[in-house]
Amino acid sequence: GGSDVLFGTVDGAIGCIHQLDNLDTAFFTSLQTAISKKVEPVGGCPWKEWRGWCSERRTGVSKRFVDGDLCESFLDMTRDVQEGVIEEMNNEGGWDVGDK
Repeated sequence: GGSDVLFGTVDGAIGCIHQLDNLDTAFFTSLQTAISKKVEPVGGCPWKEWRGWCSERRTGVSKRFVDGDLCESFLDMTRDVQEGVIEEMNNEGGWDVGDK
C-alpha cells in the first residue's frame, strides 16, 4: 500500500485520501456504481456528473476514484434498497475478482 493523506480545508472540511488494494478497489467501485444505478440522486444530479471534472478545454468523469460518502450511504439505506444494491453488484459482477 501507499501512504495516506489527511487534510483540512479553510472551510473547515476534513478529508482523507487512502490507497486501496485491487480487491478493495473492485468491491467499492462496484458498490458505488450499483448505488448510483439504484438510488435516485439528490437534486437530480447523477453521481458521475457530480464527481466529474472540467477545465477550460474539456470535461471528464473521474476514474479509479472511490467516493467514501456514497459508499457509506449504503449503511443508511433500508434493507430493501440495500438488497437491490447487492443484487445489482452481483449482476454486474465487477467486484468478483477471484479467490485472491
